[in-house]
Amino acid sequence: MKKNMISALLASLGALAALPAAADVTLYGIAQGSIDYGNNGGNVGNHAYYQDIGTRVGFKGSDKLDNGSYLNWNVYQYMAAHGGEWGSREAWIGLSDERLGSFRAGKSKSTYSQMMDDFDLFESNTTLVSTFNDSTYKSFPTSSVFYTSPNLGGLVLKGDYQFKDGANDQFHGYAASAKYSHEWFALYGIYQRFGNAGRDLSDLTEGGWYAPTAASGKSMSSWMLGAQVYPVKNLIVGGLYQHAKQDLANAPAFNPDASDMKRDSMLLMAQYTVGPWTPRAGYVRQFAGKFNTGADLKAADQFEIGTDYNLSKHTIAYVEAAYIRNRDQNGFQSSAGTDGWSATKSGDSKVISFGLIELF
Repeated sequence: MKKNMISALLASLGALAALPAAADVTLYGIAQGSIDYGNNGGNVGNHAYYQDIGTRVGFKGSDKLDNGSYLNWNVYQYMAAHGGEWGSREAWIGLSDERLGSFRAGKSKSTYSQMMDDFDLFESNTTLVSTFNDSTYKSFPTSSVFYTSPNLGGLVLKGDYQFKDGANDQFHGYAASAKYSHEWFALYGIYQRFGNAGRDLSDLTEGGWYAPTAASGKSMSSWMLGAQVYPVKNLIVGGLYQHAKQDLANAPAFNPDASDMKRDSMLLMAQYTVGPWTPRAGYVRQFAGKFNTGADLKAADQFEIGTDYNLSKHTIAYVEAAYIRNRDQNGFQSSAGTDGWSATKSGDSKVISFGLIELF
């Protein structure tokens, strides 16, 4: 049964029928849920609700080849509440070599998203990096190739190329990043560009999720520079600065002649671990969105504090509180949802979350 299940999973990735039955296979995943209290700044007042924060399960494996390199694969999916079909989060196959680095193809976490994860110290859906995103990248492109270099004296290079996704060539583009790690600090940089995609702001005053949409002849690009420092043991202080340029698929009603927008964002985070406790704090500033003509989007801020408590090696309890100081028509968004945390465009949002995480 186990062998048949693994064979079926590998077949879904394509061209894997020849993988040896003796290859190592690992079951892994995360179970996470929280009870939240707050409001989304819109018509819904303060209320309590439960959220499944992306519970997911996966199978991954590797097989050592005769030349010393490894064949690796991964199938990772959300559970039913988040669209639980096989490979809904990741589904890829690749090769790795200590001297040459690693290569994989399929659906996998994007280079931009991987860099954001390095700074994501928070656990809940109020996480600052999802707000910092500002619709500038896609977390899990479905048809891509990825490369990660070996460690070159502390320097690691990454990149991806995202192919057209069937008839829809939205997010067709590339990204390249560099990270230099030292005992006392780490430096980050990345650039990405998407073709045939634009920002849709047509319903800006009515709320909504402003992810990019397919738009022929449009493009979106962004770069990001950041650093983390480790001044004393168990203390991490980090910051990112991002500049994004987005062509508009549809302009907002208050500025119908706009064709593109530029926007800068800043993120600061810090955490300190003492025993089983890891308190942390963070701040995001989205500066005004500058259109090429007419009125601008207004600036907005998000503040967040919280702490983890390690109940065991694999179990974490946490509490976090977040507050968005919003402005009308600012295009500021944390995460989608009706009853859950959802930063609207015309009101302040606040929430406190009590959650549990089980890693396996």
